[in-house]
Amino acid sequence: MTDDPAFLDRVRAKQSAPFPVFTRTIGQAIDAIHDLPQDKQQLPHWQQARHALYEATDRPNDAETVKAAEAAFRNALRIERWLD
Repeated sequence: MTDDPAFLDRVRAKQSAPFPVFTRTIGQAIDAIHDLPQDKQQLPHWQQARHALYEATDRPNDAETVKAAEAAFRNALRIERWLD
């Protein structure tokens, strides 16, 4: 991605999560989801997060879209109990 939109606030994952402790950009979140096992990626909360993140890459200047992507990513982490 040439212009990777940043989250409004960095997302902090627990040390035990298979994610970087801090995720600062939409691209980092997408990469982290792609690194999950395939069966985990197919869970509804990860599919929703991935969809929202890709929407934000299509509209990086739309603050509401970026905010929604961040919320979806945080929600997926919360469901997995990986949000710190």
